[in-house]
Amino acid sequence: MKNDKPDYNQLEQKLKEARATLESIFKGEVDFILGYEEPLKIQLKSITEEKERLIKENQKIARQWETTFNAIDSIIWILDKNHNIIRSNKSSYPYFKDISEETIKNKCYTLIHNSNKPINNCPFIKAKKNLRRESMEIKTNNIWYEITVDPIINENNEFEGAVHILNNISERKKVERELTLAKEKAEENERLKSAFLANMSHEIRTPMNGILGFLELLKNPNLSDESKEKYIDIVNKSGQRLLNTINDIIEISKIDSGQVKIHKSRFSINKLLADLLNFFKPEATKKGLILESYLTQKNIDIESDKSKLESIFTNLIKNAIKFIDKGTISVKLELDNENLIISVKDTGVGISPIKQKNIFERFVQGDTSFTRNYEGSGLGLSITKEYVSLLNGKISLKSELGIGTTFWVTFNREELNILNNDSTD
Repeated sequence: MKNDKPDYNQLEQKLKEARATLESIFKGEVDFILGYEEPLKIQLKSITEEKERLIKENQKIARQWETTFNAIDSIIWILDKNHNIIRSNKSSYPYFKDISEETIKNKCYTLIHNSNKPINNCPFIKAKKNLRRESMEIKTNNIWYEITVDPIINENNEFEGAVHILNNISERKKVERELTLAKEKAEENERLKSAFLANMSHEIRTPMNGILGFLELLKNPNLSDESKEKYIDIVNKSGQRLLNTINDIIEISKIDSGQVKIHKSRFSINKLLADLLNFFKPEATKKGLILESYLTQKNIDIESDKSKLESIFTNLIKNAIKFIDKGTISVKLELDNENLIISVKDTGVGISPIKQKNIFERFVQGDTSFTRNYEGSGLGLSITKEYVSLLNGKISLKSELGIGTTFWVTFNREELNILNNDSTD
C-alpha cells in the first residue's frame, strides 16, 4: 500500500525557496524606491514652489483688478440675473448711501429710482432679453446718468448677470442745455435783428421822405408865410428824428466795438436832473402831461461820467413822454447809507410781462410791428442798460399794463465817491 503521508521536509524546503524569492523581490523593489527618494523630494518641492508662485501671481492680478475696478470714476455694479448688486466699486459710495462694502445685495432699480420694481424700458431687462449692450439716459435725485448694461453670458450662451455702468452726465446735460438756449437766443436775436432792420428802414426813410417832400414844397414862391413856417417845423422834426436814429446806431456800434470810454468828473446830480426836467417840460406840457420832480434839497456831488448819465436819463424821460398820452411823469432822487437811487415813473400804457423779460435787449421795443404807434429804433433802452453797466450801476423796472412803468437806476455811493456828509434831509 502506497504511503499517503506528506513529505514535510520537502515542503519546508520549497517554503524556504519561496520565502527567499519573495525577499529578493521585495528587497529589489525597496532598493528601487529608495533609489528615487531624493528625485521625488526635489520634484515635490518644485511642485509646491510653483503652486505658491501661482497663488501669489493670482493674488497680484486680483489686487490689480480690484485697484483698477475701484479707480474707475464711473459707477460700476456687477449684477446677478435678478437685478441684485453683488459687487460695486467705490465710486458708488458718494452717490448711493445704501451701498457699502459690507452690505450690497440691493436691487439696482431700488437705488437708482427708489422703486420696488424695474422701470419701463429698463436696460437690464432689455440686455437680458437681447443678450447685447443696452443703454439709456435718466435723471434721478437731480443728477443725470447715462446707464450702460453689458450682459454676462456663460458657456451655454445663457444670461447669468450683467455689468451695470452709470456715468454722471449732469455737466454734459448742462452744456447741452446752455447750447440749446444759446441757439434759441441766437435765433431770437436774428429774428429781432430782421425786425430791427425793417424798422430802421422805416425810421430812416420816413423822416427822409418828410424832409425831401417838404423841402420841395418850400420851393413854391407863392407859399404863404404860415405854410412856410409849418413846413420848416416838419422838416426840423423829421431831421431831429433822423438824427436820433443815426445817433442810436452809432452809439450801439461803438458799444459793440468797445470804443466807449468813461470820462469821470465831479458834478451835481441834482442840477443834472433839474436841467433835464426843464428841457423836457415844454414837450411834456405840450402833450398835456405833468412832469414832477422829487429831488433832495441838499446838493449831492458825485464823481461819474456826466454825458453818460445825461444819456441814461434822457432816454428814460423821453421814453416816458413818448409812451404816455395823459397823466404824470415823476423823477425821484434818493440817497441812503449805501446807494444813490434815481427813479423815473410814468402812468402810461405799461409793458407786458413777456416784453419785460427782454426789454433791455437789442432791437427790442414795446411794439416791434410795422403798425406800432410809437416811432423809435428800439435801441434806447439797450444803450441805457449798457451805459449803466459801464458805470457799475444797476437798472431795473416794474410795470403793469394800463397802470404804468417805473425804472430804477442804482449806484453804490462809494462807486460815485459821494462824501459821507452829502445826504438827504
